[in-house]
Amino acid sequence: MIWGQTTAGVLLGLSLSTGIGGLYALLAPPSFDAALITGVLLVMPLWIAIMLLSFRIRSGVRAWMLLGLANLACYGLLWVLRMTGIAVLPA
Repeated sequence: MIWGQTTAGVLLGLSLSTGIGGLYALLAPPSFDAALITGVLLVMPLWIAIMLLSFRIRSGVRAWMLLGLANLACYGLLWVLRMTGIAVLPA
């Protein structure tokens, strides 16, 4: 019963928090190095928050669907930002 929410929070939560950290690193202003360090440091607290929030979702299937859609949106936005040239990684 609770295993669906737990696995969704752990697996999809990690990928979502990593994607959010990557979005922060790409979109934060002045220095990419400082933004990258901050983005990496944000991953663990975000992951914990997402894992905790996954238990607020009614069922494991719904948790997988919602976190899966959030992952698709996050990584889709990263892809769009990179392909349009809005966010460019420094050389």
